[in-house]
Amino acid sequence: MPLSFHDILVPYDGTKTGDRAFNGAIQLAKKFASKITILACIERESTWGFFETKSDKKDVKKRRSVMDEKTAKLDEIASKNDIPCNVKISTCTVASECIVSFVNSHKIDLIVMGKSSKINPEKIYHDSTVNYIYSHLKCPMLTI
Repeated sequence: MPLSFHDILVPYDGTKTGDRAFNGAIQLAKKFASKITILACIERESTWGFFETKSDKKDVKKRRSVMDEKTAKLDEIASKNDIPCNVKISTCTVASECIVSFVNSHKIDLIVMGKSSKINPEKIYHDSTVNYIYSHLKCPMLTI
């Protein structure tokens, strides 16, 4: 049975590493005639524990706006390459759990995800996120 991937998921955090993962997914999608789903998880960071302040809500709205712009550019790249692409932006508490939940509720054949050993404030998907996803899913995962 030949290797094939119909539905590729790219958990996207808006970083250069995330862009590289998306570019890798584009190459795979061309080879296997796959569709790509970009999933951007915007984590809520409440100032007061369980309660979101107006400032917290503004911050999420601002980050979502930035992510809308970035994912629109990726969708355009996919379109230029004749690759079907869906974009899903989700606001959640923990990105890794959001990604696992998404994969479990959709027919995902492969996850292509950026991973960096550097931790900085812009980077969402660090080692613990990648490890959590890897250990909670049975679908193949490629980290770039």
